[in-house]
Amino acid sequence: LCKVGGRAKTLLVTTGAEAVENAVKIARAYTKRRGIIVFGGAFHGRTLLTMAMTGKVNPYKQSFGPFPGNIYRAPYPDLYRGVSVEHCLSALDTLFESEIEASAVAAIVIEPLLGEGGFIPAPVEFMAGIRR
Repeated sequence: LCKVGGRAKTLLVTTGAEAVENAVKIARAYTKRRGIIVFGGAFHGRTLLTMAMTGKVNPYKQSFGPFPGNIYRAPYPDLYRGVSVEHCLSALDTLFESEIEASAVAAIVIEPLLGEGGFIPAPVEFMAGIRR
């Protein structure tokens, strides 16, 4: 549900890929920015745009490219495998310094509970760091 011109609008879709793709379209149209940041290990869907956003090549993306551009990937914390929150936030800072400036980002798309990547919850301090 979003408000456009003072009126609430709702879009009902049948799949998560449609929901994600439309959220990206809305974010890009509203902000007039093109960049989308996603995280490693995530699954966003099977449309061309959401496959570009998905963080695994095999079995989802193999042989399906080329994919849409302006998608930027950062690491997702996985404390079990030694990928710390500090490392991931630092990598996000590096992304803003070397790949895309923060003012060009339309949206950051994240799974608060990474499913395809191993059912890994995002640490609270990571979510707070992204927000900052």
